[in-house]
Amino acid sequence: MAFCIVGTICGCSLPPEYAEERLVASPRIAVESDTVPVIAYRPLRRGDFRGKHPPKEFMYQMASPGAVSCTYIKIDSGLQIAVHSVAGEDGSESFIARLENLSFRAELDCECSWWNDADRLQNEVRVLQHEQIHFALFELGARELNRRARTQVRNWEYRTDSPVRARRAAERFLQGLMREGMQEVGKRNADFDRETDFGRHWDRQQAWKRRVETELRETADFATTLSVENGDD
Repeated sequence: MAFCIVGTICGCSLPPEYAEERLVASPRIAVESDTVPVIAYRPLRRGDFRGKHPPKEFMYQMASPGAVSCTYIKIDSGLQIAVHSVAGEDGSESFIARLENLSFRAELDCECSWWNDADRLQNEVRVLQHEQIHFALFELGARELNRRARTQVRNWEYRTDSPVRARRAAERFLQGLMREGMQEVGKRNADFDRETDFGRHWDRQQAWKRRVETELRETADFATTLSVENGDD
């Protein structure tokens, strides 16, 4: 069972006169979903932006962004909502729902993510860095959810008189957990764009870069580890 909330993040056209500096990221991990090529958190490359046009939210804007990253947080497919029957002393039967193997990861949808080839003034490394920071903010959001899953949520359970109601209660709990996490992720991404003016303020973007690099190092224990058979995408 998979729950995902999708957040589309835009980068902006950037002047080319600044120094080029890449964001240091965590180890490269690539995954394939059932329908579209996606990548889990790793350093971004120009070739990761495979969309033939911007997402519909951006198609009719007067000024197109330099790039658009379709990034989201997803519950890992290993999740199981386990519902167990429990007999009471009076002969009644109740059902307990528990969450097993709950973990989260950030992913980028390559076929949705778009690069503005018409903007000849943009600096590729600067735009990539801007999108990388957005991606990192989603990854940090996923790691925070993993921290909660391993501490506060690990003993969560719900008891009721129906297996259907027990499962639905677990689904509502997961949706609420995701909603809370995405509210914080959305706020941080909006703050990043506002404070950097969509990447135009280089010094402020570098301050955000240093901040997220520190947070990535500090939260490394809560990153989702994925096994990859075919190597990097």
